[in-house]
Amino acid sequence: MRRLHELPAPICGRFDLLEALAGYADRVGAQVRDPASNVAHYLSYAAAAWRISGAAERALAILHHDLHGSNIIESGRGLVLIDWECAAVSDPLLDIACILAYHESARPYASFLLRHSGLEEITPRQLAASVWLFDLHTYLWYRERRMRLSPTDAELAAEHRLSMRLPRTLEDWRSGAS
Repeated sequence: MRRLHELPAPICGRFDLLEALAGYADRVGAQVRDPASNVAHYLSYAAAAWRISGAAERALAILHHDLHGSNIIESGRGLVLIDWECAAVSDPLLDIACILAYHESARPYASFLLRHSGLEEITPRQLAASVWLFDLHTYLWYRERRMRLSPTDAELAAEHRLSMRLPRTLEDWRSGAS
């Protein structure tokens, strides 16, 4: 991650997470008018989470933005990241948030990931806010996607897990817990 994030960030490919979240919320809005939906509630906290994450103070970096096991392969030169479809230029902490959001079992190793990514100054609260934002982004991505395509059982299960996790992780960064 450190080597990727140290590459010069191009002008193109800038990713505004708050804008993306608002866009998803607009597109799924007609589908989530029921009182049980928390989309509007979550969106109201997104700007605060972005501020708390400290993203505006960090230099923009190239992000893979889809870091999970099937996007990492071993080659003769070492590990290689593949599937750059979601790559963007934004806050480098979002790549760490991606790993921790996709792999909850990696959360005890967050300080290791941060240290080896050159982000050792990140506080637990900043990280919690960033992970929550990544979870919200992924949740809204699933919600919007299922308006266009029939979801698989695995996608529905992932969306459900995120819907259950979002309230807990929202409270984590709002209360300052790690």
